[in-house]
Amino acid sequence: MAKIGIFGGTFSPIHNGHLYIARTAREELDLDEVWWIVAGDPPHKNAEVISRVPRFAMCQLSLAHEPGQVPKDFEMFRSKPCYTYELLEWMKEQFSEHDYYFIMGEDSLNLFEQWVHPKRIARVVSLVVAIRGKKSHLEELQKTA
Repeated sequence: MAKIGIFGGTFSPIHNGHLYIARTAREELDLDEVWWIVAGDPPHKNAEVISRVPRFAMCQLSLAHEPGQVPKDFEMFRSKPCYTYELLEWMKEQFSEHDYYFIMGEDSLNLFEQWVHPKRIARVVSLVVAIRGKKSHLEELQKTA
């Protein structure tokens, strides 16, 4: 059974902060891989987001020489917005042999109760939060199912 980190976002554009969080998560949690899920058309973002195909291409280029960092196109060709709970439940069905760790920033955790079906998210993944401060670190939250 593989331990898979899930790191989702618009990545508009991908930057060193994203890379740092993903690398740190992989190392500290002994993850086999971190799957980068580039959001297709995020329902909560405005029109300033770069379109999906160039964002995915930027991630592919940026991760090409990053061990264990894998861009996934799960949302690239969806015709409608995809909510996190839908994607994670689909992934758990399709790849049930893995344990999943959903990586988010502390800013996202502060808004987590406002997400669509946060309890359903917490049922299928362990939440991992990147805490900002003098020295960034990660905290794994217990499943709340």
